[in-house]
Amino acid sequence: GMATEKSPMRLGWRWIRSFARRPRAWCSRLSGERKALGAMVTGMAAVAWVSSSSYARAEDQRFTEEDLMDQFHEHACKDVESKMRLSELIKSLEPNDYKDTRDLDESEMQKVKEALSKFFPYVKGKGDPLLTLDDYLMVLALLSVSPFDYEIVCKIVDKSGEGCIELNEYTKMIACLLPNMGIHHPVALPSYVPMFGEDGHTSLTYEQLKSNWLEFRQVLREALFNRLDVNREGYISGGAFARYQLSYGPSDRLLKFENRISQEKNKEVSEKRVSKAEFLKYEQMLDAHENIERAVSLFNVANKPFGKHEFNHLIHGVIGIDFSPDMLDVLFTTYDNDGDGQLSGVELQHALQSTAMHGVTAHNQQGWLETTFGCMKDCFDSEIGYRFRS
Repeated sequence: GMATEKSPMRLGWRWIRSFARRPRAWCSRLSGERKALGAMVTGMAAVAWVSSSSYARAEDQRFTEEDLMDQFHEHACKDVESKMRLSELIKSLEPNDYKDTRDLDESEMQKVKEALSKFFPYVKGKGDPLLTLDDYLMVLALLSVSPFDYEIVCKIVDKSGEGCIELNEYTKMIACLLPNMGIHHPVALPSYVPMFGEDGHTSLTYEQLKSNWLEFRQVLREALFNRLDVNREGYISGGAFARYQLSYGPSDRLLKFENRISQEKNKEVSEKRVSKAEFLKYEQMLDAHENIERAVSLFNVANKPFGKHEFNHLIHGVIGIDFSPDMLDVLFTTYDNDGDGQLSGVELQHALQSTAMHGVTAHNQQGWLETTFGCMKDCFDSEIGYRFRS
């Protein structure tokens, strides 16, 4: 099981991913958005839901709003009260236990600023822009949704059903996502979001919003890779990749990896190259982990372990990507704890989501889709279902 002590040093990107795994609370909050969300949000209902949910295991490491605030203040400016530099926000998405990184150069930072400037009006200028606590929480809210769920989010918040999202619908979406993350700190929702125009009257099609949202997510991941690529070579070593990913989870898995990699047969794997493209494929796989788990539960009824070919076939079948032979070697050395050259059910689970610090239980192995469609029936009936009836 997961380490039980509170460890804010392991907050970060994978921690964010765990919030996207609460579809029932998320949808119920979206369906009830008309009940006086206003410009400020609170999240006590979400906290109560988590405490009673079958998704919450005693051994899962759950981070609280207090942990989030600690994370913000740990990375906040020392000379500007309650503000965080954009560069520090990027660092806050990493495991603090992993230190072998570099600062982004000006061109790399500029790419991040251009993507974020569609959502936040004051990040595009020169230098390292300042973000407020509210900005920080809204960034996490946007990152908490998997790209595989963007279409559903758009359909739910589009109350007119015309296929476009307006500024007020976007801010209500943020208002719904924040309390689902357990945040009951009052957050001032934005009155100006650049992608909706200077006057806020520009509407975006689903595809336009999804494109901006995906770019937002992608550039932050590329920035994380660039920080790992300390020599600016376009790749990192297999050992660096494994240590970085395992630093998000419990420390015993990293120790087991160090023992494996010290064996002569595995030393070569540690030096294999992981390109940015392979790194981003892995992140895409993590985004789809519930879809992949659904496929495993449907078609691997005998619970057979996965070899490299079977694993690659599984990932390709679900999300259409293929890992290179070198990347497969790195992944299997990282997660194959017993060294038998295969991933058992438990090892596959760790590969798919252990870095999210959020384990699968018997109650949620049906995956996101089946769970969500149950609760979305109410959402569609109360908000947009009438448009689908004859």
